Amino acid sequence: MSDNRQGPIPSVNATNMAHQLQAIQQRLDHLGTFQMPVLDTGLYPAANVAGSEREYTNYQLVWVRDNIHIAHQMLVIGNDAAAVQTVEALCRFFAKYRHRLQPSSGNQLEIDRPHVRFDGKTLSELDSDSSSGAGWNHKQNDALGYYVWLFAKLVASGKLRPTSEQLEILALLIHFFSRVQYWQDEDSGHWEEWPKIEASSIAVVVAALQAVQELFEFPRVQATLHKEGIDRGFLELLVQPGVAALDEILPNECIQGGGKQRDVDAALLFLIYPLGIVKGDMADEILSRVTSQLQGEIGIARYKHDSFWSPEYKQQFDEEDRTDAVSDNDKRRHLEVRRGTEAQWCIFDSIISCIYAQRFQASEDPQDLELQLRYLNRSLQQLTPLDSPFGAHKCPEAYYIEDLDTGVWVPNDSTPLLWSQANLRLALHFAEITAKRLA
Repeated sequence: MSDNRQGPIPSVNATNMAHQLQAIQQRLDHLGTFQMPVLDTGLYPAANVAGSEREYTNYQLVWVRDNIHIAHQMLVIGNDAAAVQTVEALCRFFAKYRHRLQPSSGNQLEIDRPHVRFDGKTLSELDSDSSSGAGWNHKQNDALGYYVWLFAKLVASGKLRPTSEQLEILALLIHFFSRVQYWQDEDSGHWEEWPKIEASSIAVVVAALQAVQELFEFPRVQATLHKEGIDRGFLELLVQPGVAALDEILPNECIQGGGKQRDVDAALLFLIYPLGIVKGDMADEILSRVTSQLQGEIGIARYKHDSFWSPEYKQQFDEEDRTDAVSDNDKRRHLEVRRGTEAQWCIFDSIISCIYAQRFQASEDPQDLELQLRYLNRSLQQLTPLDSPFGAHKCPEAYYIEDLDTGVWVPNDSTPLLWSQANLRLALHFAEITAKRLA
């Protein structure tokens, strides 16, 4: 790893930690590392690429999943209003296309599912995604689960007083999970690829349903859900098959045959944090698998043989093909990617730092502190170098090998990625908590 890519940011250690973090935060604030373009609707594009030559990525669009992770980060750092605004905007989008949540829509084809990528400025589905049998793969139960999970957390904490329409959309989503039988539904999950039964998708829905169970403490919410045919017993029966599926699948991501099996996937980290649905020995096993099998010098691969932004990606694919929907051809191409050359992503090390930060708060074990700081430092070292064409100290989506002959790793075109920004900000927030504890 070159000193140029690290830039002037020094490693954080446990000695005088608060002072170090203050200096780093001032540096990052000066360079706009955490500046996030927010749309008038209160939603966030996936990356700050609008008006640039990198618009071909389509990352100026809004993804439900990314917005929930960003909004959750806002909630954690104390910007409650921004978190609520994002969730309410997503609800307006779901309400606008509520027919996709209702039984009459069938929900069999990917295009018939509630859309999880759309125009955030107008809260409108994309024309290219609306023709039957074509367009983006919207069969992503995890994205919908994330929305329900954060909506319920905001209501339970008193930060969001839901309207009748918002509760009706909540009820429609719960019935949707039941109707598609989420615990055995093949969806495209976090990475929006070929459908399979994935632990990371099932777990998000289970976490969401468990969060909704807490809302029965609120009479008005309880009354509305009862009116929509949802009570505690209904939710408990809906949670049970999801928990049973996770007991069977974890710590794997997928145990299906036919080329779908996957023993390790970095998306499983989100089950530990922020969802908190996986703990103890199972969390340890997932962490061990990810760090031993997917961790690289710079970042962490999503899974083995991932071909998205694989070596010489921009030479191999035209702009319209680089971020297109995944097909069976892509599935075959994955097998050709040599282990260790997969893109190394910048959204995972910061989450691992958060996980160990929470453990240190509970245990005061020096090893947990050491691991919290190790992964925080890895996250900081992922920032773009001072001479980067994207600007100094920006948060990439991932690093990829630009040229196999030289072996040089460079940030991909989705820089800065707002999800990476949000996760790094969380890691620094937890580091500040740790610093106060050590003072």
